[in-house]
This record gives sequence, structure tokens and C-alpha cells, in this order.
Amino acid sequence: MFNLTLLISALATAMVYVLASYGIVVTYRVAGVFNFAYGYQAALAAFLYWQLDVQWNLGPYVSAVLVVFAAGPLMGFVVQQVLFRQRRDALASIIITLGLGVLIDGIIQLIWGGSSQVRTVPSVFGAGYWRFAGAALTYSELGIIVSAVVIGLAVYILTSRSRLGMRMRAVVDNVELAGASGIAYGRVGASAWVIGSLLSAAAGVLLAPELSLNVSLLASLVVDSFAVAAFAGMASLPMVVLGSMLLAYLQALVDRFPNTPPLDLLGPSASQLMPFLMLAIVLLVHPGMRRTVRVVGGAMQRQLRSRATGNVPVAVGLVVVLLVLSLVLPVTWAFTGQQVAVFGLVSLSLVLLVGASGQISIAQVAFMGLSAIMMAKLAGHGVPWGIALLAGIGTAAVAGLVVAVTAFRLRGLYLALITYAFAYAALVLAFQNPSIISYAGLSVNRPEFFGISMASDRSFVVLAMILLLLAVVATGAVLRGPWGRALQTLSAGDSVASVSGLGVRGWKMAVFTVSAALAGLAGGLAATSEITVTGSSFAPEQSIFVLVYALVGGITTPVGAVIAGLFAGAGTPILNLIIPNAGAWTLVLFGYTAMYATLKYPAGFGGLIPQDLSGAISRLRHRGTALAGGRGATASPPGASGAAGAGAARAAAGATDAVGLAGETGAGGGEAVATMTKGGA
Repeated sequence: MFNLTLLISALATAMVYVLASYGIVVTYRVAGVFNFAYGYQAALAAFLYWQLDVQWNLGPYVSAVLVVFAAGPLMGFVVQQVLFRQRRDALASIIITLGLGVLIDGIIQLIWGGSSQVRTVPSVFGAGYWRFAGAALTYSELGIIVSAVVIGLAVYILTSRSRLGMRMRAVVDNVELAGASGIAYGRVGASAWVIGSLLSAAAGVLLAPELSLNVSLLASLVVDSFAVAAFAGMASLPMVVLGSMLLAYLQALVDRFPNTPPLDLLGPSASQLMPFLMLAIVLLVHPGMRRTVRVVGGAMQRQLRSRATGNVPVAVGLVVVLLVLSLVLPVTWAFTGQQVAVFGLVSLSLVLLVGASGQISIAQVAFMGLSAIMMAKLAGHGVPWGIALLAGIGTAAVAGLVVAVTAFRLRGLYLALITYAFAYAALVLAFQNPSIISYAGLSVNRPEFFGISMASDRSFVVLAMILLLLAVVATGAVLRGPWGRALQTLSAGDSVASVSGLGVRGWKMAVFTVSAALAGLAGGLAATSEITVTGSSFAPEQSIFVLVYALVGGITTPVGAVIAGLFAGAGTPILNLIIPNAGAWTLVLFGYTAMYATLKYPAGFGGLIPQDLSGAISRLRHRGTALAGGRGATASPPGASGAAGAGAARAAAGATDAVGLAGETGAGGGEAVATMTKGGA
């Protein structure tokens, strides 16, 4: 049904979506980066506006101009110059922008205390309202509409009618050809980032009076614009306007008639589900979303080719060390050890899914939550703990299978977005649904095996670490066998996998199902560890944190998953020993580390550990022996024998280097040795 009053009321929200989506589309079209930090940039702009206007009394107009036209563009320029001067692959871009969002969130908490204080932000346009066609628009809403129209038109003219717009379109069409024509990608990319950040700052300043200074609300509302950007095919600015109007009107309609079937089945948060429902439909239907996108490249791709199974003993040893520390340190660290095991398990699920097969998921914590809910429900009805855990794992596996069947044609960014949509759908339909999880939460009692109670933290951490150790060994075995070779082929792309005779759909469904089952195991342990299950523990942003931690630890290696679990589960408690109440500093350091590790160590810290640790140690010993022999030969009296000895030492050292190269790079090392042999011949 069409309702003019509802349409007018939804105009202000639609115009905010227009601004936010314009920035996302421009940055993606020109720079090739989908900016997951966009909402946090808007939140930072809102806090800056409050600081200038309320705290420093510069006035609303001066403050708005400084934030939108100075701070916003400067932020975009700095981000582009530091992080995106060169094009990066899909996964690296996603992780860098996710890390940037976490860093900005930490900065806001450090400077302003985040959302812990209630702050009122006056509107740039003053108080009062205006009536039209039975709808009342506040001056703030009316100002948002006018401002968005003016800024949107200016950006559209700039990108489609100006010389800069022509250069941007040239870069979009063909980067190499544009470069050959004298169009520098760096300058055009910087312009796109400046425009995108200006629009995010405008969205933050305009939204702040409506939502107050709440980082989560500001960031999540701009996240709704992801659906609009997808509706526009990540390309069409006019379609951004249509998509914004459609989404805002649907949300207003659902809010007006919440008890109309089938909306009554969705609960009180039905309107929050609309953006992600729209995103899912567009991603599955729009033909432009089925393009093949390379997920990883460079050093990480080399790690994928070697499948990183040689360091499983290192991972096992690290788990044993962590277990011992959990038992000998004060009892509070036993609970920390449980969290390390939980995060290590969910990171292992990403080693299979992202590291081995090249699929991206931002829904692993949603799988954990579904498993935890099923387990808690069954345990509450007297089902034994082990059976309830298996049922929870099965629930998560079925959810992963559903995602895989629905989105098997998608890769890269689009797969990440649809899994993010699934995570939000799970949040609205399950985790925030009081009929499923009450405000008091669900309880899970710790088990008892053969008369041995797991009620204490020390006893339960032993069980958690044993399960992590078994999962590490099983993952290593999977990657080392036929599954590993099949997933390695799948990571090269659907076309390569199909040519190789691999059933792409079947393997995608299999790896998603197994990965979700591992996440379900982590969810069952998390529910038992924390005793009480609450919906807030499984918010979508937690999946972002898990993915970034896994990338930092090393998403291609089992030992990287254990390192990721250590960072995620014990990072804050360890940092609290140095800096009291270090929550904000944890976010800052974590965000910075995520970006730095992605740029400098694409395979993560786990990738720095040699694949064959014992072989690497042996090679170092041989190299040291060869170098010592070389020094001895050089010190000999001059003569034929001395020269021959030095030459032999150098040859031995060179041969040792060749062996080391072959051991470190697998097939690439073999090619290097073959080349040297031909040269010698």
C-alpha cells in the first residue's frame, strides 16, 4: 500500500542513505575498496562536531563546515595515502577497513569515552517543525533533506560532468590503460577517498542530533547503506537515490504496521531487518554480483599453495603451554584460558573456510550463537551435555549449509556482505527475540564425566584445551589430505576448480558446513564457559573481530588460529596488567595491528613460522657449519688448496641456500633448483 504521509516522513532517512551510499559507491567504483569503516568515520565526524559546537562554542554552522569540508576530506586523504596508495586484493581491503573501523572506535573511546555518557547534540538547523500533506517534519529533518539534495547533486555533477569525473571513469574502465594515458591512479584514488569521507562526515553531522552520540547506532545506521549500494550495483548513482527511497519507505511502513502478518512473526525489530533482507535479495538476484573476485594474493596466496600443515606440532605445543599456564597461574586465568580455546576453535573454522578455500564469512559468531541457543534449550530440558553440544553443532552446520546453498555463486566482497546480512538476520530473529532468549539469558550447567565434575574453571579449561588440541590435529590432517588439495584448487577460483573437474557447488557446501560446525563447537564451549547465554554476546560486529583476529594470527595455518585465540581471549587481560581499564587501548592496538599485519605480513604471525620447523633448524645448523668452514678455508695460507677449500665452502653454502629455498617455497623452490641445475649444466 502507498502512503504519501509515510513517504514524506521517510524522506529524511532516505537522504541520509543517499549521502552514505554515494560515498561507498564512489570509493568502491574508483579505488576498488568497499569501506567497512564508513560508519565509524561518520561517528568520528559526529563527535568532532559536538566537540567544536558544544565544548568549544564555535557555533553549529562553523562547526559543521569545519567537520564536513575540512576534517572529513583530510581523514580520507590520510587513509588513502597511508593504506591504499596501491590497489589491494579483496580480502586485504576488507581487513584493512575493518581494522580502521576498530581503530576509530578505540580513538573515540579514548578521547570522549565512547557512548558511556549521554550527550545531546543540537541540530545545525535549529528547533521547530513544518507540516506538509499531514506529515510533520522537524527543521532538522527538513535541513537533512535539503542538505542531502544539494551535496548529492554536487557530487553527481562532479563525478559525471567534470574533468575529474572523466578521469575517474577512465580508471574504473581500465586502470592500466588509464595509466598509460597519463592518468595517475594514486591521484584519482585520493580524490575518491576525499569525496567519500566528506560524505561520511556529512552523514555523521546530520545524523548526530537524531541519534545522539552513540557509536553503535551511528555506525549501524550507515551500515544500512550497504544494502543501497548493492541495490545500485556498486556503480549507479541515480539508482542510489531510488534504493534509498525504497528502503526508507519499507522501514517506515513496517514500523507503522508491525502487527500485520507476516510482520508480526519478525518481532519488534522487524524494520531493522529490512536493510539486510534487501541486501540479501539484491546480492542473490543482481547479475553483477556474480563476478569472480580474487580473494587473496601475494604472500598469502603463497601460503595457501603450501597449505601450511607442517607447523601442526608447533600448534599442539603452544596449546599444551597455554594449558599449563592456565593451571599454574591464579584461577582467574583459567577462565581466560577457556576464552582462548573458544576463539582458537572459531579461528580454526576460518582457516578451513577462508585460508584453505578462499571463501569469506562474517557470520562465524552467528553460527556460534545458534549452537549456544540450541544447546542451552536442550540442556534446560534435561538433555545430557554431550548430546546437547552435538545438537548445537548440528544446528550451526545446517545454518552454514543454508548459507552455502543460498550464496554458492558469490565470492569475495559479495560473499562477505551476504554472510554479514545473515549475521544481522540472526541477531534480529533469534538473539534479540525475547521469545527465544529472555533478558535474563539462558543457562548451561557444566558437565560431569565419569564422576569428575567440570564445574570449576580449572577443570573446564582442561576439557576446552583438549578439544582445541584435537581440532588442531584434525584440521592439519584435513589440509594435508585430499580435502586440502581440493580446497587449494577451490581457492584459485570457480573457473579453475571447474576446469580441474572439481564440483564447485558440492565443495563449497561441504567446507561451509564443516566450518560452521567448528564454530558451533566454539559456541557450545562459550555457552558452558560463561554459564549464561545472552544475545548480546553474538552481535554481528563480533564476527568482524573474529575474522580480523584470525587474519592477524595467520588464517592459513593451524598455529595461526591458536595465536589468534591467544590474542582474542587473553589480549585484554594481559594489557590490563600494564594499563588499567585498557579496553579502549585494546581497540586502538588491535585495529593498528590488523592493518599493519595485513600490509606487512599478509600470512599473519603464524605464517612467519617455518612450515617444517625441524627442517628449518637443521638447515640453519648446516648453514652455520658451511660458513664456519668457509672462514677456515679463507684463513688458510694462499694456494690452490686454500682457494679450492673456499670455493667448496661457497658451493656448499649455495647448495644449502637452494635446499632452504626449496623447503620454504615448495613448488617454487623446486623450480629454482631446476633452474640452477640447468645453469650449471
